[in-house]
Amino acid sequence: MTSDSGSPRVLVVDDAADMRVAICRMLVSHGYRVDAVGTLAEAGAMRPREYDAVLVDMHLGSERGATLIADLIAADPGLASRCLLMSGGPLGVHPDVAVLAKPFQPDQLLDAVRTLCGTEPATAGSAGPEELPSATAPLAATARELAASAGPGVTLLGMSGSLRAHERATVAETLHDGPVQGLASAILGLHLIRDQLPSNQTELLDSVARQVSEAATSLRGLIGRFSPRWLGERPAETIRNQTAWLLAAPPVVDIRSFADGMGQKTAQFAADIAELALFLASGSPTSDGQLPNARIRVLGTDETLAIETIISWAAGDPRDDDARDFADTAWRESLRGEMESALGADIDVARCPGELQVRVSLHGTFGS
Repeated sequence: MTSDSGSPRVLVVDDAADMRVAICRMLVSHGYRVDAVGTLAEAGAMRPREYDAVLVDMHLGSERGATLIADLIAADPGLASRCLLMSGGPLGVHPDVAVLAKPFQPDQLLDAVRTLCGTEPATAGSAGPEELPSATAPLAATARELAASAGPGVTLLGMSGSLRAHERATVAETLHDGPVQGLASAILGLHLIRDQLPSNQTELLDSVARQVSEAATSLRGLIGRFSPRWLGERPAETIRNQTAWLLAAPPVVDIRSFADGMGQKTAQFAADIAELALFLASGSPTSDGQLPNARIRVLGTDETLAIETIISWAAGDPRDDDARDFADTAWRESLRGEMESALGADIDVARCPGELQVRVSLHGTFGS
């Protein structure tokens, strides 16, 4: 807790040494008493419950910073309001824990720490449902279970989903542990240098800092695309997030007919099918550009599942060209047959001016 001198105590837990140093310098220069460590074991030895604020990086090598926060909250739920999780991508956390996206600006860091210490309104974000340990693994397992229950023809789809979930997690962690950490440290370093310069010599440094910050923002968006889906994500969000990369704008998702609501397993499976349907709608490999936009409608009961994807485009779009349409139609018909055989599904493709609809219908057990 706050020392007799009145200076709040802050514990920083980050495995990147340059990041630890940059955060410590920034906080110390604004009057905080700071300790910094790089592992969960070292953090535990510092008695983190006694600090006014605990700043933890999400990725600590092979360890997860969320583990430390979960342990603190288990011992005392009130400690959630003193914890800040620093992350380079989206993630699910306890609803009372603040999140600061890396790379961040110095004022964002300072505002977040002031909030934890109870001196200013919150500016750091908090998000999502409580994180579940190893969320990617249960999602992969349930995808396989659903594939098996729907029939042997879609088992491979479930296995592929498991592999992709692991791939997404690996890419997101690699980006975070490499370039995101480096950019975050560079941004703080530039601001520390700026504070030492006369005001008439800061223009060039400010320009560089803006460019680095813009690059960091783009990188965070890329990490968001590769981050794994989290348990607790709403079904429509699961479908929208997984298919958005194929489109110029995120799709509109409409879920209907599930008496008890769509479960997470079914949502993940529907997202896989919708992604395949959009791939089928995209046309032959020689077709250029992303699909402009889409509406995805999911209809189902405990024993049937239908995913409709409707692609539309403006008049004059190259997709209306007769020669292109002929090539795309031939390619789609060939791929449609292969997909029907592999999935054990009925797939219908209908085209009219300015619009293309793909409907995939499956029969199996889709009740969860």
